[in-house]
Amino acid sequence: MERNSPSSYAGSAHGLFQGLLTSSRRSASRDSARESSRPEEEGSERNTSLNRKFLRRLAIALVTYGSSSVRTEYLIGQAAERLNEKVNIGVFSSAILLIFPGAGDPSRDETHLDKIQIDFDVAKLQEADELANSVGLPDTPLTAAYRQLSAIAIKESPFGPWSMLLGYTICAPTSSLLFFNGNLWDAVFSLFLGFGVGLLDLNSSRFPALGSTLEFLSAIFVSFVARITSVYFKHLDVCYFSMALSGLTWLLPGEGLTVGISEMVENSLISGTSRIVRALIASLQLGFGLFIGEKMVWWTHDAVQKDCTSQQLSEWWDVIWFLGFSLAVNVLLKARPWQWPGMTVAAGAAVLVDKFTGRFGSEISAVLSSFTIGITGTLCSYISRDIPLSMTLSGIQNARYACRLQLLRDEGESIGSFEFYGGRRIPDDDRVNHESAC
Repeated sequence: MERNSPSSYAGSAHGLFQGLLTSSRRSASRDSARESSRPEEEGSERNTSLNRKFLRRLAIALVTYGSSSVRTEYLIGQAAERLNEKVNIGVFSSAILLIFPGAGDPSRDETHLDKIQIDFDVAKLQEADELANSVGLPDTPLTAAYRQLSAIAIKESPFGPWSMLLGYTICAPTSSLLFFNGNLWDAVFSLFLGFGVGLLDLNSSRFPALGSTLEFLSAIFVSFVARITSVYFKHLDVCYFSMALSGLTWLLPGEGLTVGISEMVENSLISGTSRIVRALIASLQLGFGLFIGEKMVWWTHDAVQKDCTSQQLSEWWDVIWFLGFSLAVNVLLKARPWQWPGMTVAAGAAVLVDKFTGRFGSEISAVLSSFTIGITGTLCSYISRDIPLSMTLSGIQNARYACRLQLLRDEGESIGSFEFYGGRRIPDDDRVNHESAC
């Protein structure tokens, strides 16, 4: 048998050692590669989480401050594209649905359904809109945008509860004189009705039951007090309808109808339909509340005065009433003073068009007034570099939308076969006269 020499043993040992050394080096290189790639993966996951969290908070802020569904979906889509993030968003009247795909990894999919409560703040809306247009650009990185969004959210409005209550108190009497043919005594009593509605509205956020029935309870309160006033202060020639409708001016669903119709025009059918349905439900609550409040004064048999006669004052007084009404609306929308001129101009143009085109019928006048609000608000937004919605929101709260509730009350049988005007049905010719006056 042939024996191996010592040199052959040494060679085989040396080869085995070289193999083990090479294997250990490969293993060490693989481990180091894993260690180096792990921070990159963790950083990527961290950035993705921060992107999604920011987009979610931005969407909630936009809708809460009053942005429309179409505008919000567009802004979030553009911001997500700049942040290299994929998102599917659906905005409804009281909820936001956000879906973040996981790029092939189902474990990283995220779905968020957030319930929202709209609280108009046109100043914060403009800041959030500008932030959505700039996030992801070189001058607005994500971390800076996140801090800016947090600063917008915690920024306190210059109008506290007492300022808002003053807005309600001024809005009612000025709308009585401007839109509902009221006299000075109607305006005085409407002032107290607006104060009462303001108290209910400001406390609705504390009590959920009150918030869901705010329109109904406010209408009962206003109608009951206005009916008693018209009975026991008859010598002052006060008008029930002027007081009742002016006390509810701020609760009229003009904004919901307008934004809902515009969203349906933009093919956002689900959100537009939901806004319109909510506006119609609010109108029904107001109509039923007015009827119940009026019938609660059962001990009198005096018929409700059908026509309101205003005092023959100079038309220049309307300018004062309009400025007071615009001031109240701008405060209630939480607009900053630098936004007031454009909002007042848009509202004033709509009121002028409504005044001069009312003779052609309520439908034509409403269309022309709405068109004027859109054109004037857009022009003012270009001049002031504000968003058009903030300019048009003030104009929406004008006579056209106040007249909607009056026409709804005239058509009593359309909300439950109830008969208004003291239990007497309104003849068709009287109904036509009311539409013309509106």
